[in-house]
Amino acid sequence: MKAFTEENFDPIFWINETLKSGETSDNKENFVSNIVYKLQLFVQEINQSLEESAQSVINNVTKFNREVDRLRQEADDFKQDLMDIKLQIEHLKGNTSDSIKNLIEIDQMKQQI
Repeated sequence: MKAFTEENFDPIFWINETLKSGETSDNKENFVSNIVYKLQLFVQEINQSLEESAQSVINNVTKFNREVDRLRQEADDFKQDLMDIKLQIEHLKGNTSDSIKNLIEIDQMKQQI
């Protein structure tokens, strides 16, 4: 089965070489049946491996989606916190300007007295 993993695998060459190296003509049918059986087992192994890989990818994609949703929620929470801080700063600016105006008025009254 190592031949299947080679980069330039030629199925016709592989079949011809396998049949040449086989048993005598009396046992050719048994030999070919054994080769076909081994190939079927090999295909089953590959299918199982592909299925496991696909399941792993599906699990990872699901996990990735959950993480993206969690990060999106954290970003939304952070944005809301920043907007709250901005509102508090604006409120403080308004209070500060009113306080400064009051202090100026008090200082003017003090100077007049």
